[in-house]
Amino acid sequence: MFECIICGNNNYKIVHKGLRDNSLINVVKCNRCSHVQLNQFPQSDFYKDNLQIKRIYSDINIEKFRVKSKFDTDRRYNFIQQYVESNESILEVGIGYGFLLEKMLENKYNIDGLEVALDKKENVELRLKKEILDWDLSSEEFCNSVGKKYDCIMMFQVFEHILKPDVFLSNLRQIISEEGTVIIEVPNFDDNTLKISEEYLDFYYQEAHQSYFNFQTLKKILEKSRFYKIKAIYQQRHSIQNFMNWYINGNPQIDYPSYTVEDKLEWIDDYYRRKLCDDGSSDTLIVIAKAKF
Repeated sequence: MFECIICGNNNYKIVHKGLRDNSLINVVKCNRCSHVQLNQFPQSDFYKDNLQIKRIYSDINIEKFRVKSKFDTDRRYNFIQQYVESNESILEVGIGYGFLLEKMLENKYNIDGLEVALDKKENVELRLKKEILDWDLSSEEFCNSVGKKYDCIMMFQVFEHILKPDVFLSNLRQIISEEGTVIIEVPNFDDNTLKISEEYLDFYYQEAHQSYFNFQTLKKILEKSRFYKIKAIYQQRHSIQNFMNWYINGNPQIDYPSYTVEDKLEWIDDYYRRKLCDDGSSDTLIVIAKAKF
């Protein structure tokens, strides 16, 4: 039986039939709290086996991923510097292939990484010669036996994958210091392109993303889990060129996503990004909150 992963309600309406990678799963909206999620969970080893990536790429080329991720790595690093001091204890949850973690270590940040996908974890440990944590923060049985507390816990494009957000945040509180900062980046469900392109809408929903948050729904669950001083920061990852590609061609840019434009088009791209961020309709939402004890 369906159950909302935020409020436990079992009354919903269908938002979208089928996903880009599974036609049997629907996207639904809770009639009580308005949370949007999938009506079925993936198989238990979906994330440990890194199936989201393996369904798209038959060949895992780390250096190719590094180039593709550079824009996001730099964007996130520049953002973090505004909120975190290098001497503070930091945990990045869901490091992926560890490109941001690597950059922060190179710049002398006191940071640990956590990753549940086994092949990603092994790859990063081999490359960086650093132990990567594999705590299951969604587990009802999670018990922090390390005793370490972090001043900042951050996750980028991770929280939408979590099957039990309330349990996850409860476990997070066990390893964060009092008044510690949480930084959560998710795809923004108020994304303007969802309203413009049917093809983008069909592509947007996928089995790896259990939840689809806007600021209001993400704020609700953080408040429920006793976080406060919650604020939203909107960023636009993809350029106006990406938007026009969806509008005109109706297809994704999988291998070469358009994050930037040629110099002569920067003025219109800057306006496009600024307009979306001001309206709260950018493709990316970052929420910053404090832990209340």
